[in-house]
Amino acid sequence: MDIKLQEQQNRGITAAAYPQVNASINTQYNPNVTVQTFPNFIAQGTYGVLEAEGVKNGNGEPITSPEDFGFIQAQFGTKWTASAGATLSQILFDGQVFVGLQARETSISYREQAAELTKEQIRTNIYKIYYQLSVANEQIRLIDANIARTDKLLSDSRELYKNGFAESLDVDRASVQLTNFQAQKQTTINNVSNGYLGLKVSPSTRIAVPRLADAPWSMECKTWKTIEVNGDRQLIMGEGINFHIRDELWDRDAMRVHMDRYHPVGRMFADRYCRTDDRMVFPPAQGAPVA
Repeated sequence: MDIKLQEQQNRGITAAAYPQVNASINTQYNPNVTVQTFPNFIAQGTYGVLEAEGVKNGNGEPITSPEDFGFIQAQFGTKWTASAGATLSQILFDGQVFVGLQARETSISYREQAAELTKEQIRTNIYKIYYQLSVANEQIRLIDANIARTDKLLSDSRELYKNGFAESLDVDRASVQLTNFQAQKQTTINNVSNGYLGLKVSPSTRIAVPRLADAPWSMECKTWKTIEVNGDRQLIMGEGINFHIRDELWDRDAMRVHMDRYHPVGRMFADRYCRTDDRMVFPPAQGAPVA
């Protein structure tokens, strides 16, 4: 997309260096031409000349002016008017245009290299995910072996305890170990599921970084503010500029998310996360505006 945009920008710069020809043709139709009425000054002037020269009529009598010359009507304008024009211009010197012309190939090369870098980053991330999935699957295999061994140990400890050859602490210790292995296995399985989810990406619309295709909700963000914390940490806050939400999660009429269908995972700290299935609603304080 960036390459296409740069190509269009280069075309605009190239077009600015060419001669510019502009032409226009205008026509106008007036269905009703204005008619004006005014005193008949033409007849008055004509009679004045005839009287001054002593001109006589056909009966041999001097011509005299009538008492009232009356009025005449005349139209000023035409029903149809037309005009045409053309201009020719050529840039003789413009530093921005000349620099833009010289930088066309460089700008395209820069965009192509940036696109190739993005592709390489995507490939690298996919390789990392594949490696992590391979390691996680091996971890699951090892955990299954530990679960089988610990389950047998727990069974043996219970039998020994029944016969008085072991203490209850041994049974409890084996039970706790089995529970820990089972929880570790479930965590690893979740990581594998998330890893497979990360392999399916779709292009974003307003940023270069792709998004997870199977995520029920994803945001395209840009950095809004970065705060330095104690000199060795940064708090980065983003601004959501585009959202991708599954249709079944979005209420178009209320412009809200169906919270009964949406079950996001929340981060607590470090690598600790929590589910948000158990929710509660706190009513707003008296007098506070309701969102």
